Amino acid sequence: MDWMDTKKVKWLVGIAIGIMCVALAGGGVLAYFYGKTNKQHKEALAQVSTLQTEINKLKSSCQGDISSLESEQGSLASTNARLKKENQILSSDLSSCNDKRAKAKKYNDVFVYIVDVIQTHNGLSGITSDEFNHGMEIAEKTGDQDLTNLLDSAWNATSADAVARLASVLDYLAGHINENVQ
Repeated sequence: MDWMDTKKVKWLVGIAIGIMCVALAGGGVLAYFYGKTNKQHKEALAQVSTLQTEINKLKSSCQGDISSLESEQGSLASTNARLKKENQILSSDLSSCNDKRAKAKKYNDVFVYIVDVIQTHNGLSGITSDEFNHGMEIAEKTGDQDLTNLLDSAWNATSADAVARLASVLDYLAGHINENVQ
């Protein structure tokens, strides 16, 4: 072999060694980056797994909260219905009490008028027809025909004792005031 051939071979061997070094260095760099990327990929998968676990815990917790809230909503709806019913009953009772109070006030108005007339005249004598008619108007506002009949009888039945007639009217009024106050 001649010297050129040896040079050529050396040169080719040098190139081959250079290519191998470059290939080896490139392979090392590739292996480094592959390892680094693989490590990052494993870390990302671990984070995804951790996040998925947290999501599942939150879903479970929220599901429990939702169930609890739905149960509470049902309970509140039941309580609300009961309170509405009680409110209706109380409103009805209040309305009834207000009606009775208004009725008692009407009877009391008749009673007060009679007392005022008696005090004005300093007794039962001297009461005028106008005063009687005004008293009858007040009595008619009660809507109680028995009361107006009793007043008319007490005014016109002059044969009976005046105090006894007045006492029967006042007794009637007191009874109806009492009845509507209770």
